[in-house]
Amino acid sequence: MFGIVAAATALLGVLAVVVAPRVAGSAPGRSRRMGAALRIPAVVTILVALAVCIIGQNIAYTSLAPVLSSRGTPVPLGLLLATFGVASVVGTLGAGRLANLRLGATILTAALLGTVGLAVVAWDPPVVVLLFAAAGWGLAFGAYSVLFQAAIARVAGNAADAAQSALVTVWNCSIATGGAVGGIILGTWGATLLLPAAAALTVVAIPLCAVIARAVRRG
Repeated sequence: MFGIVAAATALLGVLAVVVAPRVAGSAPGRSRRMGAALRIPAVVTILVALAVCIIGQNIAYTSLAPVLSSRGTPVPLGLLLATFGVASVVGTLGAGRLANLRLGATILTAALLGTVGLAVVAWDPPVVVLLFAAAGWGLAFGAYSVLFQAAIARVAGNAADAAQSALVTVWNCSIATGGAVGGIILGTWGATLLLPAAAALTVVAIPLCAVIARAVRRG
């Protein structure tokens, strides 16, 4: 498996060198430093929205096995994860298509879809509804990486490179935070609260994404 991932990464690197357009570099300056990026309100809003989305997502995703076990859900974990994974790929591809067309509307739609999908999964619905909800949740998660990167590049101006670095850092820290918080919830209150807590956290992203939508339209 690791060999396959390494080979795919190498192939992607070669394709990037061959296919990606050449972009001229920029001279260093104060406007391009991290501090300048973090003084842009829209950049901070995007980073906070990203954090709550990814923390909530990882509280839920890393805890699906104990949640399904505690419920006695008849859906195999592998099927649920496969549904989520395939939908994530579709979400990434779809977001790449829509990001240049209607970025603001798409990022707000993704936040709504991800929150609703996760909330329905937390509700413990019938099997068919559960799979559709997992697909909606996966579509949104797959779109996040594309949409948040496109949004922060659009609003950050000359500080785009620094802002992108902050975004990657926040993304990775949020993955770790989501796993840690999920473990604390599981160890303290049990599996019952995991998905509702994750869904409640992602609700916070909806008004933030509405602000982001307005910011990218102005940018």
